[in-house]
Amino acid sequence: IDRVVPLVRVDFEGTFGRWTNEAVTFTLGTLNECPSGCTYYYDCGEGWVKLDSNIARLTESTNAYYRFKAVNGAGLESAPSDSYLVMIDNVTPDAQIIYGNTGKTDTPYDIVILPITGEAGTNKVYFNGEDITETLTFNVAENGRYMLTIIGNNMLSNTIPIVVENFSAIPTVEFTYEKIDEENIRITGYSGGARNVTVPFEIDGYTVRAIADSVFANDSTLVSVNIASTVEFIGAGCFENCTELQKVIIYENVASIGESAFDGSDDAVIYCYDDSVARVYAEENGIPYELLDIVAKEKTIINDDAGLIFTHQAEKQVFSEIISAEGYTVMAVPSFMPNESLQYYGTGSIAYLFKGGKLAKTYTLVLFGDLNGDSAIDVLDASMAQSAHTKKILLEDVYGMAADINNTGDVDANDYQQITNLVLR
Repeated sequence: IDRVVPLVRVDFEGTFGRWTNEAVTFTLGTLNECPSGCTYYYDCGEGWVKLDSNIARLTESTNAYYRFKAVNGAGLESAPSDSYLVMIDNVTPDAQIIYGNTGKTDTPYDIVILPITGEAGTNKVYFNGEDITETLTFNVAENGRYMLTIIGNNMLSNTIPIVVENFSAIPTVEFTYEKIDEENIRITGYSGGARNVTVPFEIDGYTVRAIADSVFANDSTLVSVNIASTVEFIGAGCFENCTELQKVIIYENVASIGESAFDGSDDAVIYCYDDSVARVYAEENGIPYELLDIVAKEKTIINDDAGLIFTHQAEKQVFSEIISAEGYTVMAVPSFMPNESLQYYGTGSIAYLFKGGKLAKTYTLVLFGDLNGDSAIDVLDASMAQSAHTKKILLEDVYGMAADINNTGDVDANDYQQITNLVLR
């Protein structure tokens, strides 16, 4: 016989009344001894549930009031305990990221962040250290690696890297040309309108050897030009009256620059090499210049701003055959290693350049036509280009750039044909 009505006692560890991501533990007992012992129950708004012991440990996400009671062996029940508001959210925040522009561009655009959290909601959102909690948008203007940090009201946080690569390293441009011979061409016109332009080393399979007179003259949009290492001649008045022009990269292969090439382009700076025609031209014409210390080899373009190296040099096992960097220690990570003794530098290879013991530059390699990173341009790449053209597969980042031979911002039939031509060579 047990006529003792239990008086339930509740001890707890943890947080109640506000959001947490940690467990909450209730330890139950009675303030008076029941000879028949006691069984304990909890209720969170869905009816009483029997506990297996006198401990209730809550670890899953919940947002409810919990109360407890004790029942002795004779069936006598205690009055329910006070209610405890338990707010556990153990969901690590995440985000849906919406890019304002997914194609190639040289115009700044917004990235919109849509936080994904548990019931606790969002506390703070930071983009590259800037608090964007109110707007959930961030404007980007250049390629790079950005850091998004989301902090939930449960004090769990998540830092997500966001890589922006669609600011056009080789923008969509329109060149006209004329043949010099069966393999080489001269660019005769430009109608692209991009701010940052790369003169390619090949158009339609022909090697670009020269830029004719006045090709870029009077272009008030042009800000920078990266001239391919295959170019040997720059015509007279080529960059005349380009009032916004700030940077022109001219490689060592250029043997001649025509008269008045930069007249009226007062802010232009020539980036060139020591002992080059471009340096002599700059000095003789009073044009500011900066000396480059990394040399692009044949059919290679270096884009410092984007951290990319574009090349047509396939199946290279030595990175110094793509670029040379005197004064730097180069650590190149190959994209393809068929065995321990062989390594190939194809699309996706990374080069780390150290100077004075510190990392100075990092480049990612884009080998045109190499869509799988094995450094060879073969039928597999042609098949991938065809599948990308028909939207059966999506080639992203540097692999998409490697497929976009004609620089239209998409993999089209012309790209597929050009890659097929590379295979047939």
